[in-house]
Amino acid sequence: MLTNAYQKIERARGPAPVISGKSFSSALPRIFMDYCKKTTRLVRPYGGGLTIFCTGGMGVRLYLSALGKDLPPKIRRTNDFDFTFAVPRKLASEKLVSTYALTMRTIMYEHLNGFVRYLNRHYTGINASLRVNRYVRSAYDAPRLQVPGTGRRVYQVMSWQIITGNKEVTDLVDTALAVYPHSSRDMLHLPFSYKAGIPIQKLKYQLKDSLALLSGSLIHKGLISKRNPLIGEAKEKGQKNVERVKELMKVIRKKRTYYKNLVPIANSTGPLLVNLNLENLKAARRNAVAVNKALKKIK
Repeated sequence: MLTNAYQKIERARGPAPVISGKSFSSALPRIFMDYCKKTTRLVRPYGGGLTIFCTGGMGVRLYLSALGKDLPPKIRRTNDFDFTFAVPRKLASEKLVSTYALTMRTIMYEHLNGFVRYLNRHYTGINASLRVNRYVRSAYDAPRLQVPGTGRRVYQVMSWQIITGNKEVTDLVDTALAVYPHSSRDMLHLPFSYKAGIPIQKLKYQLKDSLALLSGSLIHKGLISKRNPLIGEAKEKGQKNVERVKELMKVIRKKRTYYKNLVPIANSTGPLLVNLNLENLKAARRNAVAVNKALKKIK
């Protein structure tokens, strides 16, 4: 009897997770996390003011997992990785932007090429390959403002796809060269980061990023407004963001004394979450303005 080898991909040898089932792509994030533990490429310092960290839903998922938390479905099902290559202030020339963009590309190309080799070495029939999509880059003197609440501005985004088996494409990683004011390796939870092989932010920065997206989606126009959890074009992304904020709030409330500097922002966020749950858009927008102001006071 003939069978499609791609339907029967399994571990060939070595310390890699055993995979079964028809779609290999659904397992790729878990295998990628396993691969990252074997290298320090993403967590080592690079100099030049460059700080790499995992942000978005996967950043929160990794942080909560490192704490041993049970994850709600909307967080647990996050499967794509967003890496920010942050500089603390605007770059002074196009040449500098090109230099940092090349550094970002080189680091991720080496890392993901290594991941592709890892897949092909350990999984018979996977036939994995890497594909890169490059998005248009902003001018050095006018990086696109992405998140008003944190002042994050983006120079360039690159999307990295893994192609497996019979041309199944998985959007696995996005990387962004961005201005993130005052960014540094002090933002990172280094014990969690080195254990995972993925740079994970401390709670304060996880919270700032998630809250800036949530509050910003309610009070600002442009791309960020699409994430409005009540009326946005991509409101499902906003609803996932609400879930992340709720889980981060639980961490703060459980250790209020330890996180006393974050208690004020947690108190400001409570009414916002209540009104979002009630689908009271007008009140939620008022709350979002208060949250946005409180964000600026976090030290």
